[in-house]
Amino acid sequence: MAENRKPSIEGVLFDWDGTLINSYHADTSAYLAMFKEMDISWGIAELEKNYSDPLRLAVRQMELHPSACVYVGDAPQDVEMAKRAGVCAIGVLGPFPTEKRLRAAHPEFLIGSIEELPDVLKRLLR
Repeated sequence: MAENRKPSIEGVLFDWDGTLINSYHADTSAYLAMFKEMDISWGIAELEKNYSDPLRLAVRQMELHPSACVYVGDAPQDVEMAKRAGVCAIGVLGPFPTEKRLRAAHPEFLIGSIEELPDVLKRLLR
């Protein structure tokens, strides 16, 4: 896992289409329930790639500061959007043909699968 910085996290946002969570985890509701156990808010934002305004709106609706949030994505556009919104980007490698481009976008964290996300979040909460 690559790591560029260590923010303090209060919220996690995922892309609206849910492909990232659903493609890696069979029981999505159980997966998302773990955020409650960690006292982290989570949201699924309806976002257009390459536009950071909807991400900023989602953060405001969660009543959080962008620096207290992470955005989890599997494409370089996700990382770029998160950076423009002032949100920590966690890139997830997977069965998509974007690994080289995702690495080149330099997310703050780069994980091999969504299953690694809880460990990253626990480290950020310390």
